[in-house]
Amino acid sequence: MKLHRGQLNALKSLVSTIRITKGALPTLASVEAFCEFEEQIIKAPPWKGMIGETDFGMIVWRTIYRTVNSVPENYEGMLSELKNGLFSDEIVDKLKARLESLPGKYDIFIPMGSIQELHCGEIAITETIAIIDTLHNAEANRLTSHRTSTLYRTLETSPENSTTSIRYLRISGSGYGDSSPQSPVVRHAWSIAKQLIFIGMASAAFAPNTNQHWFRSEVSLLNKFPTLVVSRGGIEEIFTTSPGFEFSHLLHNISFRHFKFRDFSKGPTILSSEERDATTGAEIQLAVTSLMATAAAFLKVESLDAAPIRAAMEWFIDADAAQNETIAFLQRCIGLEALLGSNESKRDVTERLADRYSYVVANTASNRNTHRAKFVEMYKYRSEIVHGRSTRLSDEHRRANREAREMLLQATWREMRNILKQT
Repeated sequence: MKLHRGQLNALKSLVSTIRITKGALPTLASVEAFCEFEEQIIKAPPWKGMIGETDFGMIVWRTIYRTVNSVPENYEGMLSELKNGLFSDEIVDKLKARLESLPGKYDIFIPMGSIQELHCGEIAITETIAIIDTLHNAEANRLTSHRTSTLYRTLETSPENSTTSIRYLRISGSGYGDSSPQSPVVRHAWSIAKQLIFIGMASAAFAPNTNQHWFRSEVSLLNKFPTLVVSRGGIEEIFTTSPGFEFSHLLHNISFRHFKFRDFSKGPTILSSEERDATTGAEIQLAVTSLMATAAAFLKVESLDAAPIRAAMEWFIDADAAQNETIAFLQRCIGLEALLGSNESKRDVTERLADRYSYVVANTASNRNTHRAKFVEMYKYRSEIVHGRSTRLSDEHRRANREAREMLLQATWREMRNILKQT
């Protein structure tokens, strides 16, 4: 969508207030001009709902900084007075083009350092999600070899540390993305990754990797393998970002449990075929496609009923990634509340959640009573923490934490299967 006359006038007014001071970053002579242009953009389609105030500020200031970087070092004064406004016109043109290019297309490359070699360039999970092997994918290798500092080269001391020999989860999306882990496209990618990992863990497709010798250093983990945000269309830009240490550590600690596939070369049926280890790229592709079939099916679901299930999956992964047991316990309880809660009843929250949990996971009256009592007992410990009656986890709290994890896992899996049956 093109900027209309009012938006373009507000943009020009904003740029006309840029002041250059020697030895300092550029400033605005009028904050009101910035606010007026911001109002004109983020409340109008197609930008409304796509970018917020933070994203808008990133776009504007990144464009300004890049342009004024070529301003003579000895210049001081209003930018509009330099070279008959040449630099000001350049900023106007660049900002106009940048905003009009939205929504843009992006590929988010999320490193998963423990995933085994695929022996092929990529394996598609859905139309927008794939696992990439940079060792066998020249284009991905070029993109993911992007360096932001010499620290990478310092840390790269062994072949297994090379950024060209690990796997990435590539998630394609549209909207706006940059180096901020909270920019819309990046935030959506974290959400998809958590759902994928949850289903992989729940279905036993993924398993924790115990061979972590090659990223013992936390600095190496966070800096050597950043998430890459690659803009597609127009000028290619590559940003680096990170979801933080805890989620990054979980991502790097996940691998496929095995690469097995069903070989039908000896017969066309299940009985006449055999399951064996995949060894070639084509066989591994069959194995991964089979392992990720449930995840692929759920990630394509567009039903509103899937929203609480997605939220529960994300809380589950956040809790598994958390290093603080108390935080993890509360996150698992929040996940259960997201999955089971609603505003339709004014009964006691614990009673309502316990009833719904028991009906999700049990099929008989006696089993429901057992599961209901177990949920009420677990939730009692959650309340003690939330209401300040307990400041640290006792053995009973830790047991409740383990039970909350199992409850969230089981209930979320059951609800996901119900959604898949409907669709």
